[in-house]
Amino acid sequence: MNIVVSFADWLSNYAPREYKDSTIKRYIASLEKAPERMGIQLPKPIMEYLTVAEFSEVYDMLVHHEKYTYVNQTYGHSDLSAALGVFKKYVAFLEKVATASGKAVLYSPEWFAEQAKDMEELRTDDHDLRSTFVEQYGLDAIAKLSGKELLTRLFYSDVENRDNMCYMLEFHPQMREIYGSIAGGSAFKFGLFYHKKNQCWTAGSPAKPQFLSEEEAIKVAETIRDHLVDGAEILDAHTFVSSVTDYEHLYDELRHIPIIDNVWVLKYYQMLYPSILPVFYAKDYQIDVLRFLKMEPSPIPFVRMGQIMSFIKKCGISSVEFGQIYYK
Repeated sequence: MNIVVSFADWLSNYAPREYKDSTIKRYIASLEKAPERMGIQLPKPIMEYLTVAEFSEVYDMLVHHEKYTYVNQTYGHSDLSAALGVFKKYVAFLEKVATASGKAVLYSPEWFAEQAKDMEELRTDDHDLRSTFVEQYGLDAIAKLSGKELLTRLFYSDVENRDNMCYMLEFHPQMREIYGSIAGGSAFKFGLFYHKKNQCWTAGSPAKPQFLSEEEAIKVAETIRDHLVDGAEILDAHTFVSSVTDYEHLYDELRHIPIIDNVWVLKYYQMLYPSILPVFYAKDYQIDVLRFLKMEPSPIPFVRMGQIMSFIKKCGISSVEFGQIYYK
């Protein structure tokens, strides 16, 4: 496979985002013609500089050339700058692959296992952070909560502190780095929060907010907590699931729980059941990973997580290890 075809294949199937065929063709043409358009004579075609050190020199030569801005803006509306950026990532990718085990086929389970060998620090951080979370917000902990304490320990509240489950799942720095982000949207996604502007507990949706008294909010909190417990009891009975079919059957048992498809609920269960669910919660991320693995995404979020997890189990590594390798 020549380098142009290889680069096009990488953009189509493995790059961090999906590129259309028309975009790929423009980027390749932009790279190939850039030196001539600037009047630069290179010893070999630009796409044959396939180490980070080599391509970095060519990259710097182009972007600091007096004609760079003109060429970049005239031919394709910044296609050149975009193409240089993605090709630089591609070259870094090639160099990383070249240092991996020669026995591991690219992106095979064996390849991922090889990449995870030096992740002892991540494994330690995962163990410590997960243990702390389960101690504070696991089923035994939340089952004991009641009244105002239930509100302030689980949800964003009128108490100015970060010692609540919603903050831990959404904004705690290490939680986001190791277990993936669920940031975005509003606090309505949690089903309950204290609205500081209106100074009252709030449920519903941004379009149809429901303003609650503290007593009403406690009842809503109890319902959400009970849903979490119900789902966990089902997951407890299915600690070994491996095939996509297993996940489809498991979801059939979970689907009666109203909040089961919420991203924060999926992340909560990932913290409790890391051998069942991976660290990818939002639809776009799940589809990107499955596209990367060349799998057809299920329409069901929980089953998509099962599809990803079924591959991770073949790698013999944890989902946090797989997540870090994938993001890199």
